[in-house]
Amino acid sequence: MNITNPLELILSGQMPLDFNWNRDTHANSAIPKQIPPEPSAGLLSKITIDDEALRDGLHGVSEYPRVEEMFKYVQLASQLGIKLMTVGIYSGTGVVDKTIKKLLIKMAKKTPKIKPIILSLATAESINWAAACNRLNPRLQVLIFMGSSPSRIMAESWTKDYVLDKLAWAIKTAKKKYKLKVIGATEHTTQTPPDFLREIIKTQVVNGIDYFCIADTIGSARPVGVYRIVKFVKRCLKEFGGENIAIDWHGHRDIGFSEVNVMTAISAGVSRVHLVPWGYGERAGNSSLEVFLIKLLRAYAR
Repeated sequence: MNITNPLELILSGQMPLDFNWNRDTHANSAIPKQIPPEPSAGLLSKITIDDEALRDGLHGVSEYPRVEEMFKYVQLASQLGIKLMTVGIYSGTGVVDKTIKKLLIKMAKKTPKIKPIILSLATAESINWAAACNRLNPRLQVLIFMGSSPSRIMAESWTKDYVLDKLAWAIKTAKKKYKLKVIGATEHTTQTPPDFLREIIKTQVVNGIDYFCIADTIGSARPVGVYRIVKFVKRCLKEFGGENIAIDWHGHRDIGFSEVNVMTAISAGVSRVHLVPWGYGERAGNSSLEVFLIKLLRAYAR
């Protein structure tokens, strides 16, 4: 019998709960095992930094900052040359929602060179919120995501078709109805098995994504896993006619590889990297902006 439900695959033992790309399994075997050297200064100079200080960098704060405080940071980032900033996620109505919207208005008026990014769930309420944010700042990009790891699917009692259908609907609505710039994503890309990830990429490409984000949400990737998954994603994008879609890398530092993973992702072919000052963020933190800038300076000094 051909089993296509991820929950059934998990229970049957065909899809391990702890799958990750560090092991040479499934489609990974076709990916070269040799990890390339750190990228050149020329390659690094083409990379776009997404500053996530006002989203992931706020994890664990005792009080959500006021819009005046957040905008001071936006101005500093602008002086540094930052052109892309993630500034919030859908949270329903309340103080956070109002603050994000006020910040988007100030950015549209006073820092127009910076494109803001917001995160959206694949729900009607969240997509409608993203559209409202876009009306306040037309340069906005929206990252639409769902959990995709075997363990998340089991915990939620989802099916593969449910995840694919929700992502297809959300992206199609964002693109066709609201004309949004969309970053396709999953919440657990580096824990998603190749066959399922390929179907997710196909679903997102055919529905019109502008970018695709690889998220190492729990910081489990090592450089070999990063290289494999980036190459795999590039191959899938080309297969489905999305070879011109830029790839983002979003990493965490749970096991200490976040900075080297950023450099490996760049060598493998990503165009945009998500970074946070001092590496602040959820749990052990995110990839560090300062470390990347130091590596960039050292590359130019070679």
